[in-house]
Amino acid sequence: MKVFILADGNSAHTKKWVLSLLEEGVDIFLFSLGTISEELIHESADKAFDFYSPSVEVSSQQSLLKKLRYLKLIPSLKKKIKEFSPDLVHAHYASSYGLLALLAGFKPYVVSIWGSDVMVFPKKNKIAKSTIIKVLKNAKQLYVTSKYLAEICASELQFKNTIQIPFGIDTSVFKPETIPTKTEGIKFVIAKSLTETYGIDIAIKAFVAIKMKYPEESISLTILGDGPKRKDYEELAEKELDKSIFFKGKVAHEDIVNYLNQSQVLINCSRNESFGVSVLEASSCALAVIVSNRGGLEETVQHQKTGIILNKLTVDDCQKAMEFYIKNTAQIKLHGDAGRKFVQKNYEQSQQVQKQINEYKVILNKE
Repeated sequence: MKVFILADGNSAHTKKWVLSLLEEGVDIFLFSLGTISEELIHESADKAFDFYSPSVEVSSQQSLLKKLRYLKLIPSLKKKIKEFSPDLVHAHYASSYGLLALLAGFKPYVVSIWGSDVMVFPKKNKIAKSTIIKVLKNAKQLYVTSKYLAEICASELQFKNTIQIPFGIDTSVFKPETIPTKTEGIKFVIAKSLTETYGIDIAIKAFVAIKMKYPEESISLTILGDGPKRKDYEELAEKELDKSIFFKGKVAHEDIVNYLNQSQVLINCSRNESFGVSVLEASSCALAVIVSNRGGLEETVQHQKTGIILNKLTVDDCQKAMEFYIKNTAQIKLHGDAGRKFVQKNYEQSQQVQKQINEYKVILNKE
């Protein structure tokens, strides 16, 4: 089977999909607007794949006008598709790579919807919405990572025929250390970009309130990620900055597992999120998790079994959830162990890849 993939070559998700498909014997050509991850190229050395990158600046925040710059790439894209002669084209992310798939004119093409491509882009203006609808309408099949995205496609874009294939977790990589790191107290961790969307301000305020209420408790909050709100969030940390609240900046995806294994509880207070990969990665490492009740996050947690889903996205509710684990430390291990089993059963990467390959075969058998 030969699959031409249109996707961000520097994304950890793209890396997982390409490597997993190669492992299953699928021939891959990766066309990425930006650079190709060096890790992807290195790790695929024994299963070489073709790729091409024109190194065009791409962002989910780009306007439709800027996305139309992709038009100049169509001749080279068509040439690469013709040379590779794929069985199908798979675009990951509808508003950029999906548009390229449509303009390339190759059929069949399928589209994986990741989140903001249907949650944000269609709301920019009528032209953006009509463009997304045309991309999705001409696709042979649409895939979503969560039930939440499926509902958005159905209610806002009138596309009900979607198939859920989540981002998988490699539990052989994201796993607890065989010899647990010895730590005192409880270490909370956040692994998200420092933007307004991800509600890190809520978690910081809740943590500072707990430190004031329980000054004798040995607890810390480590924040992995960078972004435009970093200075504001450091100011929220006040006197706890570099004492019990630590900003580590952007961390390579392959290094996140080490930080997770030095922590006990992950916090994700997103104001809106399409799925919750960072939550599943933490659960796979046997961390307890605290998440907001927004978007697809609720699908990644079993309340009071693998973690806590906040009833309301408030500082007070987040504080209460954190206090629960401080006062009931035995629950951390119980929730963490249950979380790993939950991921192994429902979100193992190999399971999702087999599901995707089976979907490819269904489409090709119909052609």
